[in-house]
Amino acid sequence: QKGEKMILFTRNRLEMLELELAIMAYGGIAVPIFAHFKQDTAELLINHSDSAWMAVAGQEQMNNLGGGLKQLKSIFHFDEVNDNRYNNLVPFSELLKDIPVDEKSCFDDTINGDDICLNMYNGYSKMCAINTQKYLISTSSFRNCLGCYRTRSFFSLFALAP
Repeated sequence: QKGEKMILFTRNRLEMLELELAIMAYGGIAVPIFAHFKQDTAELLINHSDSAWMAVAGQEQMNNLGGGLKQLKSIFHFDEVNDNRYNNLVPFSELLKDIPVDEKSCFDDTINGDDICLNMYNGYSKMCAINTQKYLISTSSFRNCLGCYRTRSFFSLFALAP
């Protein structure tokens, strides 16, 4: 739902970018954290973010979590994971099976430029919120500066938080 947050506890990869853009397109807020964070840091950020959902790359990230993240509705995983501490694990492929064929139906046309679309952590619990208008302006500016036109159609702000 609009305004709900999803932690992206994964290394940079195509599925992560697809999910990040989908979250924003539906009016949600993507909250990426570094894939290599250990349990204390990862759980601090997950709990601080107030996220209802999480995506992990795979077993490495699950191994860096304790069993106390019961507030998460679902934990989506890109690679196979085996973890009996959580009964809310869902393969990423399950998300893809219900995507409408009509691409336009995937986007929420009520999103405006002031809606938050991305929360970036800068340090252990300092978060900066990026709204849709700033995200689009930033990506447009970087495309122009880097010459990313038709050959590079996606851009992520992962490493650009202040």
